[in-house]
Amino acid sequence: MYRLVIFDLDGTLVNSLEDLGTAINISLEKMGLPTHNMERFKYFVGNGIKKLCERSVGEHQDRVEELYRLFSEYYGSHYAVYTKPYPNIEEALKTLKDKNIKIAVASNKSENFAVQIVHELFPTISFDCIKGQVEHRDKKPSPDIIFETMQELEVSKEDTIMVGDTNVDIATGKNAGIKTIGCLWGFRDYNELSKAGANYIIKNPNEIISYIGL
Repeated sequence: MYRLVIFDLDGTLVNSLEDLGTAINISLEKMGLPTHNMERFKYFVGNGIKKLCERSVGEHQDRVEELYRLFSEYYGSHYAVYTKPYPNIEEALKTLKDKNIKIAVASNKSENFAVQIVHELFPTISFDCIKGQVEHRDKKPSPDIIFETMQELEVSKEDTIMVGDTNVDIATGKNAGIKTIGCLWGFRDYNELSKAGANYIIKNPNEIISYIGL
């Protein structure tokens, strides 16, 4: 049985696509650049905000910093307009905590936003650790965020499992030497998660409970 479950945030715990996409599109409009259909953002997100901006400006790579600035200004006060937890995710988290399983968040979202969103949208859930993107640590798929979490919570690799919705999350877990669960309710599909090498692929958050041995 695992003692620690580490969750990605966007596309795993919460559906944040519309807030992210809206913030980018409003910023692109201000810049006089083309906007994108919301579905395209499913493949733009996952590697941090800078990469999201790079993908969103397309050929206008000289304007990435401008988009990043405008996005940050808007998203800072509009990060939870539409964002909400996925169905059944809160129940799964509560079950894990009731069974004395540690739960953590490892996100490529800026850490201040990650902490704010988790506390705001999961007020009754006590996460043991919440980590996001910070300057001193490489972004996922670097395993550094996993190593820091395991060290802080004093849990071994053998007792830790990663849950995420993209190939970035699966690669992060593999790079850290831990097992991974790919979730199909997020932004990507079965083929991506399978090709990435997820140990398990699930359709509903409640399935997490059975795969960690409870």
